[in-house]
Amino acid sequence: MVAVTLWLSNGGNLAGNYGDTDDALRLVIVRDLLSGRAGWYDQHMMRLQPPVGMDLHWSRLIDGGLAGLQSLLRLALPPDRAELAMRALWPLIWIFPAAAATISIARRLRGDAAALLCAAMLAMDLLLYAQWVPGRIDHHNVQIALALVALAGAMGGGWRGALVAGLATGLGLAVGLEALIFYAVVGAGVALWFLAAPAQQARSVQAYAVGLLVTAAPLFFVETPPARWTLSVCDTIGANLVSGLAVAAVGLLAWVALTARRAAWVRFAGLGVVAALAGGTYLRMDVTCLHGPLAEADPRIWPIWLSHVNEMLPLSHGLADLTNAVSWGQAILIVLGAAAWLWLGRRREARTAGWLMAGAWLALAAAAGVAAARMAHYPAWIATALLAAAAADLAARYARGRLVPALLLAVVLTPTWPTSILTVVGERLVRPYPKAAGAACKTRKAYAPLAAQPVGLVLGEIDLGPDALVTTSHAVLSAPYHRMGWGILAAHEILAAAPGADEAAARRLHVDYVINCPAHANVITHADLRPISLQRRLDRGQVPAWLRPLAPAAAPLQIYAVRPRVAAAG
Repeated sequence: MVAVTLWLSNGGNLAGNYGDTDDALRLVIVRDLLSGRAGWYDQHMMRLQPPVGMDLHWSRLIDGGLAGLQSLLRLALPPDRAELAMRALWPLIWIFPAAAATISIARRLRGDAAALLCAAMLAMDLLLYAQWVPGRIDHHNVQIALALVALAGAMGGGWRGALVAGLATGLGLAVGLEALIFYAVVGAGVALWFLAAPAQQARSVQAYAVGLLVTAAPLFFVETPPARWTLSVCDTIGANLVSGLAVAAVGLLAWVALTARRAAWVRFAGLGVVAALAGGTYLRMDVTCLHGPLAEADPRIWPIWLSHVNEMLPLSHGLADLTNAVSWGQAILIVLGAAAWLWLGRRREARTAGWLMAGAWLALAAAAGVAAARMAHYPAWIATALLAAAAADLAARYARGRLVPALLLAVVLTPTWPTSILTVVGERLVRPYPKAAGAACKTRKAYAPLAAQPVGLVLGEIDLGPDALVTTSHAVLSAPYHRMGWGILAAHEILAAAPGADEAAARRLHVDYVINCPAHANVITHADLRPISLQRRLDRGQVPAWLRPLAPAAAPLQIYAVRPRVAAAG
């Protein structure tokens, strides 16, 4: 039902709009892969910041999945329709593992009644699916789903669930490192089962370790170009992380074999040794990664761009907008989820390893979500499972477990269902997702005059780069990716320059076209520039003589060609 609703309310927007910047670039990558312009291991994109280019750090597994789905759809649809269908179906497909895992978590906490209530809550709260709307072909929905699957498997307590947890962890880390801290909770949870009951849970740890070992390392070699197999990196799976995971998996197998019949303190000490060896292996190969996935980004791009990225800003930034239903819904769910976890743990017999795992997951996810808005989707899902379990517990205690009162309680505990219903009725009644300034600058129609020009190098503010790539055949000097430090700094040099210096820098870098979205005039990356900068002058409609307009004056996206240099007389 949720998938159908999301399709009906969002599917019609795909033809002329390519989603956010990451969705647009992902589509460019898939097109290159399907057309043969790029081989499987050819992940160096020369259309980004030429002549340097950029090595992509995104998972080739997502690219392969998207390309495979589109190839399958081509059997029944023309290529353009197959692409649209792929963009619509891919995120909807990943709803099912995310929902199934969340329902399983609720069942582990409070039985079948909690699972039923969780299913009802997932069906009501459409704001949970902000990362699953049609066209969302970035990796976030896959990462959230796999993290939830890993937690659900670990909470089961048996070897089959542990195997699922290991497989999901290995696959999830091959896709991206965003959920790394949550996979750490999963691994610790599996170890916790063994610490508490070594005789019964030895197979669980072994199954988890085997699952981790048979996915992470092989998938690394499958998706990583051979020339980079020995490189250590911080922003994706590299030699350092694969080595650390291998040490962890082998260490866990040895830990079980050597400590299963030993005292509890020996098992605990052995686990500490395994954790230290795995973490030490990872950091020794690249200690820079101690500072996170963006540790290797050029520090000069932070004030220019990274410090202003919405999804990197604290959740409080979204809460400042009272119409931002997604941020407010996530914040409310975090608070209610914490209350539900405390309620469930009021009885000693309910304080199981699964309950501890769910609480640790929620706490870490909430901390990550408060620090960076893009992480707030994780605690919202686990909070839903906790709320369902608490509702089932309350119904059993005060309503003799009857279904109707339990469902009514679930409705009350789902804070965003009124907004979700209004979202289905029509977006004009409520604004569930904040409308970005300059949305008209992201459409294929806006870039049509640029697409008709001879292939060249495009200069524009950083967030316009991916849309220029997906709608035209041009290259772009900058785009919102931390590995593009050279291009971001070069573009900023031109856009921040005063008259005269701007033209000289643009010609030195062989820029052919300049694009600008006047609706972005008040965004912070523009406001930080001097009034005499090229960017601010273009925002005011003051076009320098070395640029020739290509779009109508009233067009949402202003497009200019760099005029040929005039030869000096004599």
